[in-house]
Amino acid sequence: MRRSVEDTTAMLYLYSTIREGINMPQINLRVDDETEHRLQYLSARTGRSKTFYATEALTQYLDENEDYLLAKDALEEFTQSNDDAIDLADVAWPV
Repeated sequence: MRRSVEDTTAMLYLYSTIREGINMPQINLRVDDETEHRLQYLSARTGRSKTFYATEALTQYLDENEDYLLAKDALEEFTQSNDDAIDLADVAWPV
């Protein structure tokens, strides 16, 4: 049975494991066959682990979504403040 991205995201399980004497969180996730093959291919071509690429992708995803939420909150705060917007032409940009 093929699962959608939303279904696979919901199947994340987080637990802790001991690795090299350090308590490191570990995440197990289910991906479709195509994603697994792509990840395996990239890992084999570059010599980096699948864990490296999954961690990098998750970190980038979190960074982008956190930035989005910060911008959304700042816009909401500005909108509720009733402050006047500054025209871009009036901004004194550093040289």
